[in-house]
Amino acid sequence: MLCLTGVNSMLNGQRLELGKHITITQAVNENLYTTGENITINAPIYGDLVTAGGTITINDTTQKDILLAGGTVVFNGYTGDDVRCAGGNLYVKKDIKGDLVITGGTVIIDKNATIGGNLLISGGEITLNGTVKGNMRGAFAKFTMNGRVEKDMDCKGGNLIVNGTVMGTSVLSATDIEIGDNAAFNDNVRYWNKKGSLDFKQAMKKGQATYDTSLEIETGHWYFVGWMSFMAVIWYLGTATLMIFLTQFLFSKTMRRA
Repeated sequence: MLCLTGVNSMLNGQRLELGKHITITQAVNENLYTTGENITINAPIYGDLVTAGGTITINDTTQKDILLAGGTVVFNGYTGDDVRCAGGNLYVKKDIKGDLVITGGTVIIDKNATIGGNLLISGGEITLNGTVKGNMRGAFAKFTMNGRVEKDMDCKGGNLIVNGTVMGTSVLSATDIEIGDNAAFNDNVRYWNKKGSLDFKQAMKKGQATYDTSLEIETGHWYFVGWMSFMAVIWYLGTATLMIFLTQFLFSKTMRRA
């Protein structure tokens, strides 16, 4: 394990890495807590990973949960449990076994990535090219859905482009909705957009599409998610924030140097 311009320590079986540039090159058997300007994980983590930094790149397996906050984040390694993440530019390129709770300016889920649980997502510009095994709830300024949701999908936002597959029911509420040639809905769809009724054409494989005015988004209000979903985002991301503040409290001098 290499920690440049920083310190590392053990506390109650937990490993703490602080520094400007941190690169993990050897397996970590316990929980790992890191904070720094540039963080790179090149070895397996067999516990939880809690990290905050400017640029974070995870290139190896994390067996348990990930709690993360960063500017630019790349998930390029398998995660064996849940991921809770907030950041500027977020890229998910590998499988996540559990749930993914994620919010950011730009969020891209690669076509080779599978979310084994549910997806709760919000952001400025979201692109889903991969597969969600559970339910998906999303809030966005722009959302391009090219992938596959195997259960229900509930989305609210500005511009929605659907060119993928939804196996369960769908609730779509957006200022503009575009149904692409490759879109496929295998259950009922309730939707609202400013243009009114839409022609789903070949996209409705089963069920029916219903224009529902009760889904209308009120301009100027928080339309990203419903109240319960909003609270869920705050709850999960608050957990990560709490860990970051605890680290700063316990190691304030080191944090100032870092």
